[in-house]
Amino acid sequence: SNFYALLLMDGDNLGKLLSNSPEQAEISNCLADFSQEVDDIVKEHCGVTIYAGGDDVLALVPIHRVIYCAQALNNTYQALFRNPDISATISAATISAATISAAIIFSHFHNPLTEVM
Repeated sequence: SNFYALLLMDGDNLGKLLSNSPEQAEISNCLADFSQEVDDIVKEHCGVTIYAGGDDVLALVPIHRVIYCAQALNNTYQALFRNPDISATISAATISAATISAAIIFSHFHNPLTEVM
C-alpha cells in the first residue's frame, strides 16, 4: 500500500492524577512499565516506534494493523493500572481514571511527515 498510519496516544488527565497525589510513585511506575512495553507491541503490529515515554506514544503502523495496535496499547495501559500488585495501593478512582486516548492519521507516503503531523 502507498499509505501508512501515524498513531498518536496520550494518557488522559495525567496532570490531574499526578498533581499532589499520594499515589504519585505508583502511577509513575505504571507509566514507566507502559513505555517499556510500547516498542514490543508496536513491532508485533509491524510498526515502528518514533517515541514512547510515560503516557505518550508516536508510531508509524501499517494501515491494516493500526487499529489492532491501538487496542493492544490501550489494553496494556489499562492492565498495568489494574495489576493486583499495583491496584492494592492505588484507589479505585485513580484506576478508573487511567485511560488513554488515540488519534490515527492516514497518509500517503509522498506526503511530508512534517505536514502530516
